[in-house]
Amino acid sequence: EMLEPSLLSVGDEHLGEGVSVALTDVRFTDDDAQPAQENDAAQTGTTTLIGTFVVTNTGDREVLRFDGSASFGPETVIIHAGSGNPLRDARFAITDEGESPAEEIPPGEQRIYDVTITIPQPASEYLVLSLDLSVFGGSGHTSFLIPTADDVDSSPLGL
Repeated sequence: EMLEPSLLSVGDEHLGEGVSVALTDVRFTDDDAQPAQENDAAQTGTTTLIGTFVVTNTGDREVLRFDGSASFGPETVIIHAGSGNPLRDARFAITDEGESPAEEIPPGEQRIYDVTITIPQPASEYLVLSLDLSVFGGSGHTSFLIPTADDVDSSPLGL
């Protein structure tokens, strides 16, 4: 039974057993900046979401081990639209400062990973990213509430 954990916001940290995971940054890029042609109406665009996760091994003995991008998939990472429906066909990639990720995190150490997720263009004002912490070698689940691009674009800095 997966109990729905309370939703965290971007910037919040989930303290799990032996692992803490924070989603510190989210940015969106539209893959199809070109205006759609009339006859392309059937093809909906995709959006790429890049989430920066700070993962800390809070244990004192166990090394966290995971299988890089292979650990990310529909079984371990679920993205829901505001409607509550899971978005199908999400694709994942994980990098560590542009490199393939270090797949071991020794006790007391921290890693920063960029997780790139390609999803169908969301129509809702927010997404919910539900994460099985096994993707980073931990156990348990957490969920983050992510405002979609329109909200993010209205940042006060105008960036």
